[in-house]
Amino acid sequence: MKTLELIQRMNKALSELLMKDPYLLEKDINERTIGHKLGTYLQNSFPEYDVDCEYNGNVQRDDKKKYIEILKDDLQRLGLLKVKEEKTDKEIIERAVFPDIIIHKRGSPNNLCIIEIKKTTSKIPIDYDQIKLKCYTSTDNGNDLNYELGAFIEFSAGIKLPTYRLTWYKNGEEISEEELISKWGDSHVPGINKFINPHNQLFPNSCIPSSIEMVLKLTGRVDPQYYDLQNQWKNRRDGDGRDFDGKTIKGLTFKAHHCPPQRGPDFPLQELFDKIDSELRAGRYIIVSLEVENIHWHNYIIYESEGDEYLAVTKGRDPEQISDVKSRIRQMQGTDIITFAPDC
Repeated sequence: MKTLELIQRMNKALSELLMKDPYLLEKDINERTIGHKLGTYLQNSFPEYDVDCEYNGNVQRDDKKKYIEILKDDLQRLGLLKVKEEKTDKEIIERAVFPDIIIHKRGSPNNLCIIEIKKTTSKIPIDYDQIKLKCYTSTDNGNDLNYELGAFIEFSAGIKLPTYRLTWYKNGEEISEEELISKWGDSHVPGINKFINPHNQLFPNSCIPSSIEMVLKLTGRVDPQYYDLQNQWKNRRDGDGRDFDGKTIKGLTFKAHHCPPQRGPDFPLQELFDKIDSELRAGRYIIVSLEVENIHWHNYIIYESEGDEYLAVTKGRDPEQISDVKSRIRQMQGTDIITFAPDC
C-alpha cells in the first residue's frame, strides 16, 4: 500500500472514532475499550487486511508467538528492567508483546502497520511504547517482525472535544509525517478525484471554507459528508484566508500567507513559488486564491507540479481541474495561499 494512502486511511478511522464515540474519551474509559472501537473503524478503512487487537501471533517463529529483542541498557536506563532481567548477563532482553492493534494479513509475514495507544491521563510513561515501536519496525538486535510502519496514538481524555496526536515509526526510528511522505510518499494524482468528486460547494460565496473541507477530506481527517465549515460560513462575502489562520481543525493547523496579498510588480513571486514547491515536496496540498472571470476570486487546491506548472482542483467553478496555476499567479502579479501542518 502507498504511504500517503495509508496515512489518509488511518486519519479517517481516527476521525470516525472522535466523531462517533467521543464518550469513550470524554469519560476516560480504559484503553482496551478505545483500542477495540478504533480497530472496528480501522477494519472499515483497511478492508483488504485483517485488523486485530492485542494479537500475539508470529507466523515466522516456531512457537508462533510475538517477541521483541530489546537492549538491556535501554531498559535499565528507563528503569524498566524486571527483577529476573537484572540478574542476566545477556545484552539483549527478549520480551513477549501484545500490541494494541495491528493491520496485517493473518498467517503471512505481510505486516503493514502496528499501533500502540495511550491516553493523556495514563500514569504509565510512554517510553516503553516508543521502545516497542522501534523494535516492531526494525531488524536490529534480531528483531524480525518487519512492520512497514509503526504508529503511536495519544488521545486526550477526560475532556470535552477530545483530540489525538499521531507519531509514526519506520525502520526503527521515529519520523515526522512530513518526512514520511517526503521520503516514501507517492503522487497525489491517482486518488485526487476519489476524494474531490463527491464534495460540493454549498453556497455561492463559501469557496474558502469549502477549500479547507477539501483538504480535510484529502488527508482523511473527515468523512465525505463533512460540511460543518460551510454550514457555519454560509454565504459570507467578507472573509479571506485570515479567518482560518492559526486555527487547528481535526488535527491540522492552517496558516495564511500573503493575506491579503499586495499584488503588483513588487510581489515576491519567487518566494511564493518556493513555498509551494516546499509544501508539494513534503506531500502536502496548498490552497490558492485565483482570479476568475476577471472580477471574482476562487480557491483551488494545488496537488501536484508538472513541468514548470502546478495542477489544481476545485468545486463550484468550471473547469474544476486546471493545469496553469503558476501562469495565472504570474499574470495576477501575486496571490495568497493557505498551507497546513499536522498538529503536534
